[in-house]
Formats: sequence, C-alpha cells, structure tokens
Amino acid sequence: MTRQKRKSLAAPGASLPNTLILPHSPTTRRLISRLSKDSLLALVLTWLDATRVQTYSPNLTRVDDDDEEEEEDLPLDSVREEYELYKRSSNVKAKDVVERIVEREWKSGLNLLQIAELDYQYLLDHPSTHKWTAATLHHLNRSPTSTSDSHPTPRFHASAFIHALQSLIHPMVTAHYFIARHPTLPLTFIRMQLHPPSNTSSALELPGPKRIFYLVFPTNAPGHLYHNIGTSSDNLRDIVRSSIATAISRPHARFELRPSSMNAKTLETLVYYRGDGGGEGGMIGAWSVYADGMLEDGLLQPLSLSGSGSGKRDVEMTDTGEDREEVKRRKVAEGRFGSGAIAGDGKGLESVEFRLEDVFPVMPREARGMDEDEDEEFRPTITMKLEGTHVFAGIRSMVESGVGFDGASMPGWITGEGGVSVGTVRDGKLLRKGR
Repeated sequence: MTRQKRKSLAAPGASLPNTLILPHSPTTRRLISRLSKDSLLALVLTWLDATRVQTYSPNLTRVDDDDEEEEEDLPLDSVREEYELYKRSSNVKAKDVVERIVEREWKSGLNLLQIAELDYQYLLDHPSTHKWTAATLHHLNRSPTSTSDSHPTPRFHASAFIHALQSLIHPMVTAHYFIARHPTLPLTFIRMQLHPPSNTSSALELPGPKRIFYLVFPTNAPGHLYHNIGTSSDNLRDIVRSSIATAISRPHARFELRPSSMNAKTLETLVYYRGDGGGEGGMIGAWSVYADGMLEDGLLQPLSLSGSGSGKRDVEMTDTGEDREEVKRRKVAEGRFGSGAIAGDGKGLESVEFRLEDVFPVMPREARGMDEDEDEEFRPTITMKLEGTHVFAGIRSMVESGVGFDGASMPGWITGEGGVSVGTVRDGKLLRKGR
C-alpha cells in the first residue's frame, strides 16, 4: 500500500524539501479549486507518471477494502485511466476532480512541490494575476570612465543562486523554492514560498500571497530581472530585495537591485516592451516589423504600409475624400506603431505616466515690463497620466480616427517606443533612470 508520509522539516540553514506534506486546509483547497478542469487534470496526470510517482506519493489503496491487513494497492495505470476518463467526460466537473484529489489519492495533504505547481499553473492560465516590476542588477564598482562592455555581468545559475539566497534569509524565514521555464517566453522562474522559522512540521501552513514571490530571469538578458515583490517597503520585502543582489554577486563583482521605469500586469508585456530584459525597449513601434520578420527581402527594402486590409480594400475606400483621409491615418498609425499596440494582443499597459519638463513660450519682455538683459525660462512641470485596458492601443485607435493625436508629428515615447510606463520628458527627449 502506498501512503503519504509526513516528512520532517529541513535541516537548519537548508531550504524546505519538495516532499514536505502540508495537510489540507481551506487555503489549500482554494488553491486546487481555482484551476480549470483541464489544467488540474493535466497536473494530476504528471503526478501519476510512473517515473515521478515517488515524488508525489499518491495513496493507491482500494477504497472498498475493510481489512487493513489485506489491503492492496490499485495499479498505477488503472488510476491514471480513471483520470483520463474524467478528462474525456463532460459530466465530470472540476469540483469532482478536486473532491477525488483531497479524499482519495492525496487525502493526507499535498507536498510543497505540488503546491508550487498548482500556483504556477494558475499564473500561466491567468497571466495578469500579479503586478510585475522590471529591475536591473546594477554593478556597484562601476567606473565613470568604463564602457558598458567592460562591466561584469551577473552569472545566473538557478541552483547556486537559490543556495546563496537561502543562506542569507534563513535566520529570518524558512523557504521553499520552485524552478520552472516558461512554456513560450524566454524566462526562468524561481518561486519563493516563505514560512516562519520552525522546528516542527505540525506548525507549517500555507502562507498568504504576500509571502510568495516570483523572481523571473530573462534567458538572454543577464543583469535584468522581473519580480512581483513590488516597491512598497516592509521588513521582509526589503530583506528579500537586498538578498537577491547579494546572492548573485561574486568577488570583485557586487550588484545592487534597482527598479526600472516599467511596471506591467503581464510578463508578455514586459518582454515586449523591454525585449528579453532590457535594451532600448525591445523592437517596438515602427521597428516591430523587423522583430516580427515581416521584411523577408532584407532590412533595406522599402516598408509597405498597406495595413490590415488588402490593396483592393484601399482602392475601394478612396472613392471619397473622407475615406482617403481615413486610409492615410491608418497607414500613418501603422508606420508609427508597426505590428504592436493592437487591442487584445495581451501586451497592454494599463497605466502610463510622463512628467513633461519642456520650455514653454512666454510673453515678450516689453509686455511684462522686463529689461532686455533679464532672461527668464518658463519650464513648468506637467504630469500626463493615461489609463485604460491597453493605453497604446487606445492611442493608436485615436490616431486612426484623427482624434487627439497627430500620428505624423507625435513623439516616439507616446507610441511606447521608450519601453517605459513611467518617465520624464525634458526638451522633447525621454529621460530614463534605472533603464
């Protein structure tokens, strides 16, 4: 008979093991119940894989056995087949799968690896669950005269990073770590689940969402990091933020974690606007046609701004002067935004804010009673904040409609080319701190 065994806590200074069982509670049941039927069954079938079953320790005992001395385990393939039938049956609902999990195969509870996989799957299914911050690992020993190519870059190895991070935060908390690769984006995830230090497994409970953090490392951009720790200050968050930079540092290459000027609801948005982690905002706006491979004949070919419609549609729409203007605005919008800023593309920024510090024209000195040698610069500070489900898609729509924005003359930062959600514009140029 296969039974789940309560594992002891990790040795002092070590992270919590994957096999440590958390008894079922309202919190763990909610964690299971929030997944869709398809996602939950896909996870369960991986838990019942013959090569991984020892890690997940399902209870395979027959439910109709009354004599414990003669208890026999169900064949693993038989249990898998039952879950496969659930997958194909429209009469079986997600709640039925949840009930079976908590009453049959994992009635003693779920281990920490299963908890992490359930949470991670929910993140994949609902990409806008968290608010993400793009940050950089800034080299502290940077010389003012050195070039960017001469700066040491962080070396990220997940297991070594976790070991170093755990040694730094262990006096305050005990943690479980989960590593995963995003299925479609070039990102490596580290999920941190923080528990109060304890010597008895009975005291271990699933922590609240404020004690579960994701650190996301872009594969092709060392020195950049996405996280959901936020920028608010409390003791634990401050400790985690400072420990990240220390854990990835090495002798003669010390780093500091600095927030950038980009926050977003989805990682897809961050990857789009920041590239694989940084640079000049990725290939955005008019440059997106190069990143999307739309120019098959080479980089020097003339851009064709025919738009989403066919050439026939363009001809039909030019029968009246008004339609010609509409086609012209649409082509201008395509030239400024490229293939991006499309409603429903999953890359929307819900809020952008720019601080404008441009010189404004002033009245003639004579009209204001000033001497000729007196000089005055009128540079007011104006904050422009735009909000919506997809700010830049909304601006593109307004350009196409001829409302509010002149697509031909508007600056690049209003199209998203700057790769920031918060920035300062001075003398027409976007200034960024922290990249």
